[in-house]
Amino acid sequence: MAQVNLFSITSELVGTPYKLGGKSTELDCFSLITLYLSKRGITVPEDLVFDGHSINNYPAEYLDNPAKMMAVAVDYIASLTTEVPEGFEVAGDILFVRLEDNESLVIAGGNGTIVAATQESGITILGQSDYKVKRVFRCPQKQ
Repeated sequence: MAQVNLFSITSELVGTPYKLGGKSTELDCFSLITLYLSKRGITVPEDLVFDGHSINNYPAEYLDNPAKMMAVAVDYIASLTTEVPEGFEVAGDILFVRLEDNESLVIAGGNGTIVAATQESGITILGQSDYKVKRVFRCPQKQ
């Protein structure tokens, strides 16, 4: 199979508007990552239920308890990927990051950048230096 091209994938996503619980045309951080995973060849069911939580109920549950739902999202991503030690991330890895009070899932863009979902700019490229990386997940390589 063809090698995954991070630039091609992220170029398609940058500029997509933000929407909590969005899918394909409007994205939040979790839907950004699930769409990224699908572009990397990892199937994420549209009717996903993980740890008793349905992706269809994610927005309402997130608004009710953001920390709990972020933990569920991170656990789901961990179930599909391989966790690597903090500090060993490479471009294309999925990062669980923190900025002040906000935690998010982002894509490591390389050269000190991340691809993130923000309410203000939608899917955008940001500098990674302001963010504290809490966990790093590596996607399996396509065969």
